Amino acid sequence: MYQIGLLFGVCLLGQVISIFLPIPFPGTILSMIILFFLLFFHVIKVDHIQQKADFLLKNMSFFFIPAGIGILSSFELIRSSILPLLAIVIVTTILTFGATALTVQGVIALQDRLARGSSGNSGSPGSPGNSAAPATPATPATPANPAAPAAPANPANSGNPEGGELHE
Repeated sequence: MYQIGLLFGVCLLGQVISIFLPIPFPGTILSMIILFFLLFFHVIKVDHIQQKADFLLKNMSFFFIPAGIGILSSFELIRSSILPLLAIVIVTTILTFGATALTVQGVIALQDRLARGSSGNSGSPGSPGNSAAPATPATPATPANPAAPAAPANPANSGNPEGGELHE
């Protein structure tokens, strides 16, 4: 009850703020912005809303039924402008896909740059600024591979100074 009350309270706050704004602005968008900042500044913890938010996300398609019925009941009004509406939907879908792809590429590049910066290496493997060789797991000697080095005595600590397995 606390979780859904918290979510509905944020929604109500967004609606109230939108009423008092000098320009028309959707209260639902304000609510999402408010919730983002509350989560970002740790005023609300994710655990406080996780269960009900997951429930709402799993059942999101149910909430589109009234909008779909509204469109169907107004179809006569929409029929005359169906081609421009379809063109807008197709163009904005392509633009959204493109923006999403560029955002994902940018985030991946940023994560790679941050990972390289936090490891203390100033260059790529094999460059003069990187004297440490990358850690690779030892290949145990098998009948199919007799030239492989023997496995270390304690494989749990091999190659990892903190103990445990290496995860890549």
